[in-house]
Amino acid sequence: MRDLIFIPTYNEKNNISFLLPEIFSAFPNIHILVIDDQSPDGTADQVAKLQKIYPRLNLLRRSVKNGLGDAYKAAYASVRGQSDIRAIITMDADGSHQIKYLKDLLVRIKDYDLVIGSRYIPGGGVENWEWWRQFLSRAGNLYSRLLTGLPIHDLTAGFICVRREVVGQIDF
Repeated sequence: MRDLIFIPTYNEKNNISFLLPEIFSAFPNIHILVIDDQSPDGTADQVAKLQKIYPRLNLLRRSVKNGLGDAYKAAYASVRGQSDIRAIITMDADGSHQIKYLKDLLVRIKDYDLVIGSRYIPGGGVENWEWWRQFLSRAGNLYSRLLTGLPIHDLTAGFICVRREVVGQIDF
């Protein structure tokens, strides 16, 4: 069984050049799918170059920029039916998700259907955010939690790990 990381990108050429080697250095057996939305800075071309070095790196080139949610839907659709996938992790390419926590996500997914790398738990946090951005994020999460009734404090987390079987039950 393999684990897979989805990394959506738009104008992340410089970040992806550092992020991918760092991930593969720490987790040489991980698989990565970069979903690029026609980045004008050549992000997809940079990923294509790195594919020659990292055989577990794949690229999904999208012809238009339709947003993050649509990028994830396309990524999930591209791996639907691949029964050799154990878990899927989503993370950003901007450095906001620390690679050292990938291990925690992968260990905990053995016991849970979904693991969230949350900013809003003891030990969590954000760096270099303006006060208004942090306020907006916390207020949006509170509103979402009240609206949905879910006990999750970070509904907008982009650093998650989910079992493949759970993804297969979702109608995108």
